Amino acid sequence: GSKAQAAASRWSAASRPARGRTSTSDASKLPVSDNAFRVTKPESRDVQLRRDVLALLNKIAPDNLKRIVEQLSGIELRDVGEIVSVIELIFSKALLEPHYCETYADMVLSLRSRYPEFPPEREGEPARTFTRILLNYVQEEYERLPKTMEPSEEQRLKFPLKGDLDFEIAQQKKKFLANMKFIGNLYLRGLLSVKVVNSVLKELVFGKNSESPEEHFIDCVCELVRSIGHTLDSTPQGKDMILFLMRRLRDLRQEDQFSTR
Repeated sequence: GSKAQAAASRWSAASRPARGRTSTSDASKLPVSDNAFRVTKPESRDVQLRRDVLALLNKIAPDNLKRIVEQLSGIELRDVGEIVSVIELIFSKALLEPHYCETYADMVLSLRSRYPEFPPEREGEPARTFTRILLNYVQEEYERLPKTMEPSEEQRLKFPLKGDLDFEIAQQKKKFLANMKFIGNLYLRGLLSVKVVNSVLKELVFGKNSESPEEHFIDCVCELVRSIGHTLDSTPQGKDMILFLMRRLRDLRQEDQFSTR
């Protein structure tokens, strides 16, 4: 939805010139105190919705998940724009707080059947559901994974100090790794198919078709396998994928493509 900022106007009164005195064009106005009465427009529904959802997400913890889910599901969502606003906040928090990644995945699993679905944008397309929109966000974040973590020219201009630039790159990498962990936890809850996960893993170990993945790709593979390896290894298709990954990582190590850590 569109974001509307609350615009404020003040009541102020110019002092009347005293009887018999001449008013000047730059006559001073009464000072307005910090506690002066202000008339403000009511917040837009989108701003209020985001405020309410964020207030709940800021309280999230594994032991109060059920209560938070009940409160979130009680918020009326009138259109697809509002469901997008909720998903944006949940996804952003999941990437900022990877230590609660499992909790956010449990939240998604609980909320998917509680929010309404909306008609497709075009005839013949599937309905726009909570789960479908969320997975689009996850996919878009994954597709932003660059082939190299070398700073772009834009980043160098934005962060001229080396310390600031290094911090920015480190935060970017943390975000990618958090998304891998989230992808893994969505798979464990049946929200992503093994076919999708296998496709992601294969693409990563080949560096998104570059044939020689940089180290951050391998870090992403390790993060995803840490999350799902045990479950993946319990199915024939998953077991084959684990063996494929082991062979590929061994080959890369022999080619000295990444560190042994």
